[in-house]
Amino acid sequence: MHELNFSGTPHPRYKGRIPAFETIRDSIPAVRGCPGGCAFCGLVAHQGRGVTSRSENSILHDIQRLTARQDFKGTISDIGGAAGNIYGSEVADPEKCRRCRRSSCLFPLPCVNYRCDGKRLLALLKAARAVPGVRHLYINSGMRLDLAVRQQELFQEIIRNHVSGHMKVAPEHLNPEVLKLMRKNPAEDFYEFKRRFEAVSEAAGKKQYLIPLFISNFPGCTEKEMKTVDDYLNANHWSPQQVQDYIPLPMTMGGAMYYTGLAPDGHPIPVRRGLAERRDQIQMLKKKRPGSRFRDR
Repeated sequence: MHELNFSGTPHPRYKGRIPAFETIRDSIPAVRGCPGGCAFCGLVAHQGRGVTSRSENSILHDIQRLTARQDFKGTISDIGGAAGNIYGSEVADPEKCRRCRRSSCLFPLPCVNYRCDGKRLLALLKAARAVPGVRHLYINSGMRLDLAVRQQELFQEIIRNHVSGHMKVAPEHLNPEVLKLMRKNPAEDFYEFKRRFEAVSEAAGKKQYLIPLFISNFPGCTEKEMKTVDDYLNANHWSPQQVQDYIPLPMTMGGAMYYTGLAPDGHPIPVRRGLAERRDQIQMLKKKRPGSRFRDR
């Protein structure tokens, strides 16, 4: 499909500057699907849990077409998809996957049948960087923390050569009970990721920063659980640039929990509905913290 003669431009009906298009104009889609199965995300419902990766040749052909454009300035803004480090995912036994009823390949622990060591993406990045006309190649899709801490060679390659200055990561929360409801990996993975990111960046002589993404008011999260995130941000003088207040999506476990007030095992959980109930948690993320290098947005 990617070999078809797409124009790569907005529909001619649209006139003038389109900010949403500008963010993806010089990016390359590399995968469909996501192994995460996060309770708040609807991507699995329309792309599937299995990860489909394009061939290296197909992506390199796309890059060659991109570099041939007169308006291309030499920077590829992203090669990714649902996450920046799931390209090349594979399963040891496809038959086991067909019979599997797990909602996630990674939660609560990575499935032994799921493999993503990062070697295919590592080879792809090196090949893409060598294409004439490519001056910079960045990974701006968010990184899966639970995979990144196990992909050491890829992790170091991305930090040294493929970060535009900021890297997006999505711990989503830091309270263990809320993370379980979200089907997200433990907060310790985020702490370890941050430690390694800073160490590799320093060794490479680069000033680079993380953009952590957190969600407020997820079902089961009260001000008490949200204070875990608030305390961490205060201790680190961190005012996130991007914050998200939970919005329930159809066909997701999070949406079901929001509307029923029940956890997946059937026990009641608190749910914050309406702005009056949700405002306190939103402000925990949005407030300006002393010593932070970022202003709220």
